[in-house]
Amino acid sequence: MKSPSTSCTWRMIPNDANLIKKTLTAEGITCAITCVQNRDDFVAALERGDIDLILSDGSLPTFDGMSALKIAQTKWPSTPLIFVSGTMGEQCAIDSLKSGATD
Repeated sequence: MKSPSTSCTWRMIPNDANLIKKTLTAEGITCAITCVQNRDDFVAALERGDIDLILSDGSLPTFDGMSALKIAQTKWPSTPLIFVSGTMGEQCAIDSLKSGATD
């Protein structure tokens, strides 16, 4: 698998995206992160066509991770989606994997 050159993530706290970028960079993965917080911005980012990987929080007040997963699977099925969350419970994690999340 090629190293992702771009990933899409959305967070409530912008520092989370910075932490993810620092972690990926430390592992030798060159990336640009596009932060989005709602459905329309998520779809617009994916429609640009430069997203190799989706990193998603489980929920935001206006848009939840499972909805993002359904959109990604329908329109961009070859783009992996990984949930990155400190608050996602075990059952939610299991349900997301059963629904097609990559990790």
